[in-house]
Amino acid sequence: MKKVIWIFVIMVFSFCFSQTVLAQEPETPDEQKEETEKKIVGPWRNFNLDLGVSLVNLDSSVRLGLGNVGVGFSVDVEDALGLDSSDTIFFGRGFYRFGKTRRHRFDFGYGAYRRDSSKLLSSDVPIFDLILPANTTVQTEFNFDIIRAGYSYSLLKDDRMDLGIGAGLYVMPIEFKFSSSVKGAKSEEITAPLPVLTLRGDFAITKKLFLRASWDIFYLSIGDFQGSIMSALLAIEYNFWKNVGFGLGYSDFRVHVEAQGSDYPGLNFVGDIDFQYRGLQLYTKISF
Repeated sequence: MKKVIWIFVIMVFSFCFSQTVLAQEPETPDEQKEETEKKIVGPWRNFNLDLGVSLVNLDSSVRLGLGNVGVGFSVDVEDALGLDSSDTIFFGRGFYRFGKTRRHRFDFGYGAYRRDSSKLLSSDVPIFDLILPANTTVQTEFNFDIIRAGYSYSLLKDDRMDLGIGAGLYVMPIEFKFSSSVKGAKSEEITAPLPVLTLRGDFAITKKLFLRASWDIFYLSIGDFQGSIMSALLAIEYNFWKNVGFGLGYSDFRVHVEAQGSDYPGLNFVGDIDFQYRGLQLYTKISF
């Protein structure tokens, strides 16, 4: 009986000792790689896609045309032509982190603003090289797309924050049309490519709660061309699930383009366009 007990004790001791040794064995290359990856990525995902709606207030003015009338006056398209000053638009944006340290980041985004109106003018309105007389019914379309792409590098990146600086490009197809029974129809279509400098910051308040901020800025004056952009975003996000969360943000976007010809590459028109909006963003966040 004693012999059996001793054999049992030795077996238990051997089992416990073997488990201790196994626990202290060096990690395999795959395990080491996984641990290093966790330290590099931290709470930051490699891919992120935001899909949502933006409730915006818009303020726009245009001055288009070759004649003396059109060159001298800017028209507030909301007040003078009856375009809506508020709108709900759908947007999408995202980013992809790459490189061994995940400090490199490519961003992209798209939003489309479509407005049209029909209004009986209460006073004379100058547009292009014409003057639309009072008591004329005018149909107007003003379409504005915002396409953005950019690259940034994380100067500071740890488990709590990711601060980066970079550069990007806004491409903005703009279409303005009007028609009336008195003066007929006219239109202008331009595409404004404008580069920007970018500052961004992501902050992990908790493992699931994040604060995000970004700022794009551009100003350039060459010959008869002058252009500027200011775009700012502040948002708070919460990950309800591992790969899905929701966000609430506030955005402020302003662009001014003024030209008298083709001094700026890819832009050939006469006049100026001011477009700005401010509003709330509600979106679903998908990340991996």
